[in-house]
Amino acid sequence: MPIIKSTSNANILKEAEILRDKLISHGIEAEVDASDITAGKKFHIWEIKGVPVRIEMGEKEVAENTYTIFRRDQNKKYKIEKSNVVKVVEDLINKDIPKELLDKAKAIYSEKIVYVNNLEDAKTEIYKGRVAKAIWCEEKVCFEKISSLGPSIEPIGSLVGETKEGKCIACAKAASKLTLFGRTY
Repeated sequence: MPIIKSTSNANILKEAEILRDKLISHGIEAEVDASDITAGKKFHIWEIKGVPVRIEMGEKEVAENTYTIFRRDQNKKYKIEKSNVVKVVEDLINKDIPKELLDKAKAIYSEKIVYVNNLEDAKTEIYKGRVAKAIWCEEKVCFEKISSLGPSIEPIGSLVGETKEGKCIACAKAASKLTLFGRTY
């Protein structure tokens, strides 16, 4: 993203095009936004499009021989040396960002999904905004019993690839399937 404040900064645009070509030659999708809108509007447009990494260059970066990298997942900017740009972007796209997003998803999963042993605890957790996870036998009568916990509450079916030996939360028969249930909207 070239940040051009005057018409005399054509070298910034040229440098942006050279960087784009360098990134593309390393298998990194890249584009130069040479539009005549303000930098703030450019930033907003590319964030809406979901671009994970933005590289900013203006007079300051050219003078310091650096680039400013913006990570959308962290909403933070970092200065990097120009000579490291390909390695930094490759690491961000292929390692750092996917790992952090996965870690964040796992944290949300562990915070929002709570294993429960009885319907009373399930209802309490659901009304706290969580999703209940429980053993169930998959019988229609048990589906209906879970659904009777409140409006817009129903099990989603059985989880694939995840089992646990125990008793059905609704009828107490031996079972090993797990389900998730919470409020649907």
